[in-house]
Amino acid sequence: MSITSYPQLIGMGGGVGYYPYYLQVSRGLINGHKRVFKFGYNGEIQNVEETIWDVGGLYAYPSSAVTMTATSSSGATDEDVEVTIQGVDTNYAELS
Repeated sequence: MSITSYPQLIGMGGGVGYYPYYLQVSRGLINGHKRVFKFGYNGEIQNVEETIWDVGGLYAYPSSAVTMTATSSSGATDEDVEVTIQGVDTNYAELS
Protein backbone atom coordinates (compact mmCIF):
# COMPACT_ATOMS: atom_id res chain seq x y z
CA MET A 1 0.00 0.00 0.00
CA SER A 2 1.35 3.42 -0.83
CA ILE A 3 0.08 6.95 -0.66
CA THR A 4 0.08 8.57 -4.08
CA SER A 5 -1.41 11.88 -3.00
CA TYR A 6 -2.35 13.64 0.20
CA PRO A 7 -4.01 16.92 1.15
CA GLN A 8 -1.60 19.79 1.65
CA LEU A 9 -3.57 21.25 4.57
CA ILE A 10 -5.95 19.60 7.00
CA GLY A 11 -8.54 21.48 9.03
CA MET A 12 -9.09 20.32 12.57
CA GLY A 13 -12.49 21.98 13.01
CA GLY A 14 -13.65 24.16 15.85
CA GLY A 15 -12.01 27.23 14.33
CA VAL A 16 -8.54 25.84 15.03
CA GLY A 17 -7.38 26.46 11.47
CA TYR A 18 -5.58 24.47 8.81
CA TYR A 19 -2.20 22.84 9.30
CA PRO A 20 0.20 20.89 7.05
CA TYR A 21 -0.68 17.22 6.61
CA TYR A 22 2.71 15.93 7.80
CA LEU A 23 2.52 18.10 10.92
CA GLN A 24 -0.85 16.60 11.82
CA VAL A 25 0.51 13.07 11.23
CA SER A 26 3.49 13.85 13.51
CA ARG A 27 1.06 15.02 16.19
CA GLY A 28 -0.81 11.70 15.96
CA LEU A 29 -3.99 13.40 14.77
CA ILE A 30 -4.48 11.45 11.52
CA ASN A 31 -5.91 7.99 12.23
CA GLY A 32 -4.11 5.14 10.48
CA HIS A 33 -0.96 7.19 9.84
CA LYS A 34 2.26 7.62 11.77
CA ARG A 35 5.56 9.40 11.31
CA VAL A 36 8.61 7.40 10.23
CA PHE A 37 11.90 9.26 10.01
CA LYS A 38 14.68 7.57 8.07
CA PHE A 39 17.62 9.24 6.44
CA GLY A 40 20.98 8.41 5.00
CA TYR A 41 23.76 9.56 2.74
CA ASN A 42 26.16 7.71 0.48
CA GLY A 43 28.57 10.05 -1.24
CA GLU A 44 29.72 7.30 -3.62
CA ILE A 45 26.47 7.10 -5.58
CA GLN A 46 24.67 9.62 -7.77
CA ASN A 47 21.29 9.34 -9.47
CA VAL A 48 20.82 5.75 -8.19
CA GLU A 49 18.27 4.60 -5.62
CA GLU A 50 19.40 2.71 -2.53
CA THR A 51 17.56 1.21 0.42
CA ILE A 52 18.32 3.01 3.67
CA TRP A 53 19.93 0.25 5.77
CA ASP A 54 23.35 -0.67 7.22
CA VAL A 55 24.61 -2.72 4.27
CA GLY A 56 23.94 -0.31 1.39
CA GLY A 57 22.55 -1.10 -2.04
CA LEU A 58 19.02 -2.38 -2.57
CA TYR A 59 17.55 -4.69 0.05
CA ALA A 60 16.03 -7.84 -1.47
CA TYR A 61 12.68 -8.23 0.30
CA PRO A 62 11.37 -11.82 0.52
CA SER A 63 8.55 -12.51 -1.96
CA SER A 64 6.71 -14.65 0.63
CA ALA A 65 6.72 -15.26 4.38
CA VAL A 66 9.99 -16.57 5.77
CA THR A 67 11.19 -17.69 9.20
CA MET A 68 13.90 -15.46 10.63
CA THR A 69 16.11 -15.93 13.68
CA ALA A 70 17.46 -13.37 16.15
CA THR A 71 20.90 -14.25 17.54
CA SER A 72 23.44 -12.65 19.85
CA SER A 73 27.20 -12.68 19.45
CA SER A 74 27.69 -11.50 23.04
CA GLY A 75 26.78 -14.84 24.62
CA ALA A 76 23.53 -13.46 26.06
CA THR A 77 20.84 -16.00 26.84
CA ASP A 78 17.10 -15.62 26.42
CA GLU A 79 16.96 -14.69 30.13
CA ASP A 80 19.40 -11.80 29.67
CA VAL A 81 17.71 -9.75 26.98
CA GLU A 82 14.27 -8.87 25.66
CA VAL A 83 13.86 -8.66 21.90
CA THR A 84 11.00 -7.02 20.01
CA ILE A 85 10.75 -7.86 16.34
CA GLN A 86 8.68 -5.58 14.13
CA GLY A 87 7.46 -6.23 10.62
CA VAL A 88 4.40 -6.30 8.38
CA ASP A 89 1.90 -8.96 7.38
CA THR A 90 0.73 -9.79 3.83
CA ASN A 91 -1.52 -6.69 3.90
CA TYR A 92 1.36 -4.49 5.13
CA ALA A 93 -0.29 -4.10 8.54
CA GLU A 94 2.34 -3.69 11.26
CA LEU A 95 3.21 -6.64 13.49
CA SER A 96 5.26 -6.66 16.67
